[in-house]
Amino acid sequence: MQEILQYVRDAGVTGLLAFALIGGFRRWWVFGWHYREKETECEEWKRLALGGTHLSERTLNIAKQAINKAGTVEDLG
Repeated sequence: MQEILQYVRDAGVTGLLAFALIGGFRRWWVFGWHYREKETECEEWKRLALGGTHLSERTLNIAKQAINKAGTVEDLG
C-alpha cells in the first residue's frame, strides 16, 4: 500500500489522469457513460424478450381456443 501511495505522489495529477484512462481502456473499471449504454442495451433486450414471450402466450391462447371450438364442432357433427 505504501508503494502505491508513493507512485501516486510521484505521478501527480497528470499521472493519475493517465492511469484512469488506461484503466478504463483495459476495462479495469467501467466509465459511467459506458455503464449507462450497456444498461440501456440490456433493457432493450429484456423488452424484446418479454415481447416475444407475450406473443407466444397470445398464440398459445388462440390455439387453445381453436382446439376448443374444433372439439365442439366435432361433437355436433
